[in-house]
Amino acid sequence: MNIGVSSGFEQLVFKTSYFDQFVFLKNVTDAGKIVVYIEGDGSAWARRYKPSDDPSPRNPLALRMAVLDPQPVVAYVARPCQFTGGDDGRGCDTSFWTSHRFAREVVLSTEEVIDKLKDMTGVKKVELVGYSGGGAVALLVASERTDVISVRTVAGNIDHKAWTDYHSVSPLYGSLNPADAVEENCSIPQLHYVGDEDRIMPLDIAKAYQKKATAFCRSRVRVIPGCTHAKGWVEVWPSLCAGFYKTESVR
Repeated sequence: MNIGVSSGFEQLVFKTSYFDQFVFLKNVTDAGKIVVYIEGDGSAWARRYKPSDDPSPRNPLALRMAVLDPQPVVAYVARPCQFTGGDDGRGCDTSFWTSHRFAREVVLSTEEVIDKLKDMTGVKKVELVGYSGGGAVALLVASERTDVISVRTVAGNIDHKAWTDYHSVSPLYGSLNPADAVEENCSIPQLHYVGDEDRIMPLDIAKAYQKKATAFCRSRVRVIPGCTHAKGWVEVWPSLCAGFYKTESVR
């Protein structure tokens, strides 16, 4: 986790009503918005049928992207129980990184973290970036707020029913599905990046989400060449950010 500190981010742990959540924050200057990066599922499984005791990611990809973001106020938010003790952490149980990884408690806890970040930085608006399962959390959070002005997902699990069907694995029966909140997010600009070599979260998952959106929804999918689920994103992220913020500035 030295990458956060060495990049000038402050390391924090926020206590919410449900968990302790690990956060890095860059707050360089006054700004009207904060860009919040939400981590993926991490090390959820020790092996195929055995959940991990600690879901902390070995390679925190969302953090590696967050430190490359040029915006003045940027936060990295780990998922519940990551970097805070695993199944020994407050409120933690293996279900929160397996069947209940997108449970109501996870969404509400992340919302509390965002509220605390807004209070600390004085910003009014929020942009969300979610990697893998963090993309699901980002969309679920956005569907309940009025301050989110954009959502970007990277290799995002944005329709977990389509994902479990695709891989013929057990449904995430304790999780909310962002694909059920498509209409609530329809007015929010969304950009869903999919790696053309991603075998874990292939294009079919994003297509399943898009099928549920009406023609008026502001949701787009962009396929990025050369990216797998975990490889290639750090290398292309500076250019993807530059393109996104340039487009955003002329909206």
